Amino acid sequence: MSDTQRPAPSFPEQQQDHTPGRTADMNPQPDHGEKTYEGSGRLAGKAAIVTGGDSGIGRAVAIAFAREGADVLIAYLDEDDDARETARCVEDAGRKAVLVGGDIRDRKHRDAIVDKAIEAFGRLDVVVNNAAYQMSYPSLDAISDEEWDKTFDTNIGAMFRITRAAVRHMKPGGAIINTSSINADHPNPGLIAYATTKGAIQNFTGGLAQLLAEKGIRANCVAPGPIWTPLIPSTMPADKVEQFGKQVPMKRPGQPAELAAAYVMLASDEASYISGATIAVTGGAPIIQVVELMAAWPPALTYEVRAVGFHNVIRESAMKIDVSVKLGAALVSGCLALGFAQAGFAQTGTNPSMQNGKSAAQPGASQEESRTPDTTSANNANGNVGESGGATNGVAGGGNGKTTNKRFKGATPPRAGSGAGQ
Repeated sequence: MSDTQRPAPSFPEQQQDHTPGRTADMNPQPDHGEKTYEGSGRLAGKAAIVTGGDSGIGRAVAIAFAREGADVLIAYLDEDDDARETARCVEDAGRKAVLVGGDIRDRKHRDAIVDKAIEAFGRLDVVVNNAAYQMSYPSLDAISDEEWDKTFDTNIGAMFRITRAAVRHMKPGGAIINTSSINADHPNPGLIAYATTKGAIQNFTGGLAQLLAEKGIRANCVAPGPIWTPLIPSTMPADKVEQFGKQVPMKRPGQPAELAAAYVMLASDEASYISGATIAVTGGAPIIQVVELMAAWPPALTYEVRAVGFHNVIRESAMKIDVSVKLGAALVSGCLALGFAQAGFAQTGTNPSMQNGKSAAQPGASQEESRTPDTTSANNANGNVGESGGATNGVAGGGNGKTTNKRFKGATPPRAGSGAGQ
């Protein structure tokens, strides 16, 4: 199916009362690759767990994994009809399907997910932590303690505990794939609890990749943008559903099937040297927060870089660096290479291309206009995409600028590739 043939806004107004929603009640119906995904044996002989595997991204991943040769355990909440349909697709591909329903916040259920995978398959090679919960709220006061805790227990607590239990059974070559979100990097204020968990997922994944490297197990994220899944009509106002996905450059939401290949690649042996990374599937929406800087193009600028958490090198809450560089790829790549978990730029010099904090190349541009609202699938984290869980290795080249670090009294900061966090 070509891009022009895929559904685009405006959609019929629709809402579902039950979270995370049902696939059968969506209009138009999502594409999970049932008729389009063709496997080539890239996961032959592997066994996988996919949480939130009943619908949305999870179903697309389960179908793709099965057609690539993997057996799949599908963990889900209570959408039995959706789960049975996913299992049917897996079995039609000639692979084993195991269904485990229940709330992943429950300890016994979490333990059962891993135990039943080992019992059914005799091995465990891939874990996809995809189940997620989100709900939109207009203000902080509208978010109860119970709602906040539910979001964190589902999105963070369950992911951590399932991963911990699974790693005990995994051998070298195994892969952990966590579903992040564009909200990790561009948080939607209406989804503040959800967006916060997605940022945490990326940091967890970056640390996990380093912890598991000596075991030969890789950990990565896939960060979706707006994806058409049951979680959208079950958690968003009808008017938002009607225009869902229109804000990204491709002017439409992604279909679950369009993410499956990213998960397959990260699960396969072809990704043997990829760990601590995030793959963004966002319909063209960028996940790096320095877009306005790239729009300006003076010969040289001085910026104050405020970096939080300069891993293993600066353990203070923040430091200041005066950076004089030719604006362009060197600035962006340099920040990534230094391994900044978050970088905010405040202009301290004179930039003729910037007026009142906005790029002259983009009159009237605002952060609000560039924000991509989140979309999460029923038991999936959909509509989300975030920054990379692992920092870029090495130091970016290019440019003739100098870097002066006041903290080190004129000395160049330690290189990311030689001791800084990665």
